Amino acid sequence: MNLLEIRSSDRKIKSVSRSLSNDFVQAWQTAHASAQHLFRDVGSNPPAYPTELWTKGNYTPSEARTPKMLEAMAESDCLIEELLWADH
Repeated sequence: MNLLEIRSSDRKIKSVSRSLSNDFVQAWQTAHASAQHLFRDVGSNPPAYPTELWTKGNYTPSEARTPKMLEAMAESDCLIEELLWADH
């Protein structure tokens, strides 16, 4: 079982959602000791905006993408893989 925790608050201190998230993850891990947990903080480290090169690569068949297209798409591909990896 895999849990993907995505935090979106840009507050580090006094963030209610971060506090609640901590409490939830601790309880979840206690209940599911063998589960894996992956943490993504888009509040502190937001993903890059799509660029023209990213868009072009997205509409190009994977076998025809250039190395620059693959580089432009690497972050979003990683984020998609995280979503597919997660059960919860």
